[in-house]
Amino acid sequence: MKSFSVQYVFAAVFFVLSFAMSSCKKSAYYEGELLAELHTLSTAPQVNDKSNSGVDTYIDFSSGMYEAMYASMDRLVGDALTMLKQEGTTYYRVGFKAPYKIDIQAKENIPTTISNYQDDMSILDEPLAMITDNPQKESVYITDFELVKSLERLHEAKDCSGKLLKLQLNPNAWAVEYFEKWLKQGHQIDVYASCFERTNKAVSKSQTQHLYVLVFTPKHLIEDPKSLRMRFQEKFQSRFSNDLKYFSFGNYSIRHVANKDFNAQQGGLHESIAPMEDVLQFQSAQYYNIEFASAQKYVAQDASNSDKRLIKGIFINQATFKDVSLALKVHKYTEEYGRYEEFKTGATEADNETEIDPESGDTLKKARVSKGSRFSAGRGMPQENVFEVVLNKSTGEIGLKIHPDFGGPEVSGELYRVDIYVDKARYEAPSGMAETLQWQDARCFMVRSLHESLLEAMARTEKNLNEQPIFTYYIALK
Repeated sequence: MKSFSVQYVFAAVFFVLSFAMSSCKKSAYYEGELLAELHTLSTAPQVNDKSNSGVDTYIDFSSGMYEAMYASMDRLVGDALTMLKQEGTTYYRVGFKAPYKIDIQAKENIPTTISNYQDDMSILDEPLAMITDNPQKESVYITDFELVKSLERLHEAKDCSGKLLKLQLNPNAWAVEYFEKWLKQGHQIDVYASCFERTNKAVSKSQTQHLYVLVFTPKHLIEDPKSLRMRFQEKFQSRFSNDLKYFSFGNYSIRHVANKDFNAQQGGLHESIAPMEDVLQFQSAQYYNIEFASAQKYVAQDASNSDKRLIKGIFINQATFKDVSLALKVHKYTEEYGRYEEFKTGATEADNETEIDPESGDTLKKARVSKGSRFSAGRGMPQENVFEVVLNKSTGEIGLKIHPDFGGPEVSGELYRVDIYVDKARYEAPSGMAETLQWQDARCFMVRSLHESLLEAMARTEKNLNEQPIFTYYIALK
């Protein structure tokens, strides 16, 4: 009986130790909810600040606007103003002085009253400064984009005979910095342009111009069906013609990845490989748990397989950007996930645990991670030669391949974070844009302010495309 007890005790101790050791091993499986939370923390947050709800509407009341408003009322402006009549819309008068809030119902501010357009100056840059200083709010700007900041003739151009003219109007690209500031943050500008004829009083000749309705949309509202941008598109897209044009500016289209035919059983994984658990999909990211040997055998080493992509099925829009190239950054993410898991465990421990103060002997609440504490999320340890990214330029499909030099994870169940970036891209202006966003004055010089400002701003934002990933894969390799 005694020897049986000793054996029983040894067996029990062995079982406990074995269990403790096995429980310390890192599972190859990662909790999807935690991983999704960690992904959100480690990427640029999309802010939706309710305090900035509503729309700021700026209306140019300079004297040249009456012809533009009259000609565009039925085609564009009338319905636009009707859609802006909603709770939270703030109206600003733009003209001979800095923009100021107005009552749109007051007699002198009614936009449909043509005689209200009498200001002899149009200080159009200050509204753009106000709009771009508030990047969480939708704004609308109704203007002919003729900047006259002073009655002095400060600008130069040549007339039809080559004679040098002194102008109050600034015909140059004066809005570049404002547009760049807005666009490089990932926000969008939509331009609706309604054609009209105006008499140039300087020479008593007619010239063709456009009234512009510029819609500024913060990035977190670009696809919101309730956003003004989406409602404008739904309202006006059937009217686009020679007299009403539409153009969109921003890098959202190329940064927004479309996921086609996703299913949790396979995701975008090569059809010859079965994931070890369902594929998880969350904001601009997917999680895969894969047996490396199978992936290497059927994708990387099988000579009969001409498609070496491990994962595919996500697409970028190349409609407005050409010469696109991609890049990736790979990080070991196992420890980062573990840190967050420990943080969450500490943050959810019961708050009533106590401990004895060694000095006073008092019973104190045990120190725990506060639920309000912030977790500082990182990207993990950089890795080379693990994966490769490829882009099918004809379809825009992004593919992920195993790097030929990668021999597998050092630890079974290693978690990798793979961030996909737009490395380079060139904005290509759509046809008809130049004819719409710039015009020829009746005295023969070109007014390129809006067209060149937007083109230059888009060119500058190309440099910012690689600042944030467009898609992330989390891949556990067993």
